[in-house]
Parts: sequence; C-alpha cells; structure tokens
Amino acid sequence: VSQQLPEESSGALPKRNGTCGTVDLRERLFVSSTPFLVISMGVSGSGKSTLADLLSKHFGCILLEADDFHSAENIAYMATGKPLTDAMREPWIAHMCSVVKDTLAQGGTCILAYSGLRKAHRQLFRELGYPVMFLHLIGDKEVILERLYARANHYMPPDLLDSQFAALEPTDQEADVTQISLAQPIAAIVEQATKLVRQFGSPSWTAGSLHHGRDLRRWSCWQTPDTPEGRTTSSGRNVRSTASR
Repeated sequence: VSQQLPEESSGALPKRNGTCGTVDLRERLFVSSTPFLVISMGVSGSGKSTLADLLSKHFGCILLEADDFHSAENIAYMATGKPLTDAMREPWIAHMCSVVKDTLAQGGTCILAYSGLRKAHRQLFRELGYPVMFLHLIGDKEVILERLYARANHYMPPDLLDSQFAALEPTDQEADVTQISLAQPIAAIVEQATKLVRQFGSPSWTAGSLHHGRDLRRWSCWQTPDTPEGRTTSSGRNVRSTASR
C-alpha cells in the first residue's frame, strides 16, 4: 500500500514546514514548548530524509533538508562522481548552522536531514546553544547501495557511497547520538525514532544536559530484516528506495 504524503510548502528560506492534517495536536504542543534540534543522519541512501520527513509531519515541526543548502558548484562537483572535501563542506555547514540557529531562536523545533559524516561538523550544531540529538541510521553497505541504484533523478551517483563511508567518523562514543539499525521495517524505525524524540523533548529536560540525563540507546532495537511497507515521501520517492544525502 502506497501512501502519498502532502506536498511540502516552500518559502524564502530553504526549509519546509512538516505539518499536515494528521498531526496529533498534543504532540505539536509538546515539541513547541522548548525548541530543540533533531538531526536525522547517515550516509547517502540510509533513508534519513524519509525519516526526517515523517518525524516532522508527526510532530508538526520544521523540516530542513541539507541538500537545499548546497551551492550549485557543490552539486555539479558531486554529480561528476567526486566527493566533497572538508574545505568544500565548510560554507555549506556554516549556512545550515546559521539557518538552524535563527529558526530555533524564533521558537521553532527543527528536524534536519543531514549526513553528519564529520565529528567536527556535528560539534558545530552542539555549539548553537540549543538542545540537539542525533539519530544515526546505520546499515550494510550492500543494502544501501541497492537503494542508491533504485533512486532516480538525484545528482549524487551511487559510486560516491564508498567515499561517504570513508568520510563517516564513528558516532558510538558520542552520548547524544543514537544509532538506529536499518535491519528492521520502516514502521519500527519510525516508532523507535518517535519515542526518542518524544523522550528528548520531555518537559523534564533540564539545561546543561544534551541528552536529558537519559540513556537514549535503550530504545535501540535490532530485529530480523523485513520488507518495509511501501510509502512515498512528499517528493514522491518510495521509502524502500529513498536514499538521503
């Protein structure tokens, strides 16, 4: 069964409002009480854009897509099969941090779909002055590569996946990062992520604790691989072949 989600609205800033008619008002009020940032991260093809889209619609918060912040030069460069250097990533990261900080300052909780490959770049989001949590989608390279080949009309070629894994610095020692296995149905992934976001935004949060003093990893579930239920994002991509950037 394929479900077409509502079209996203566009605005002056490269951000999209994830609200839709099915948002639970209680969840919306919950996330609006204290602005915070959730980063759905992983290599290209991990499905982070799909997860961010679904979370933003569930909680009625702002969706930001890292690809929207790339310069035309960066996109053209990657389209030739060449990975970005750290120096090329820096203006991209700076632009994202600026928009995220402005959005949070205006009281808007954000869900950001972003690769988060480099530890130093992840740290920049922690230094914005707002609570932040990372949901790291992890899976076998072969499975993710199949998604990339199934994806159409995207500038990033599958050949760049090796460079993404090479650039990805480990997250398992970072307290505010929860790794979520792709070896489970999409429904289980979304349920796990929703619980984590709800827990993170709990009113019991106290300043000074990035992860609210709780063990975010306790929600991790490693289940037997299953075929995810077909669902398309608002851009029309099927979640089984969705490859986020």
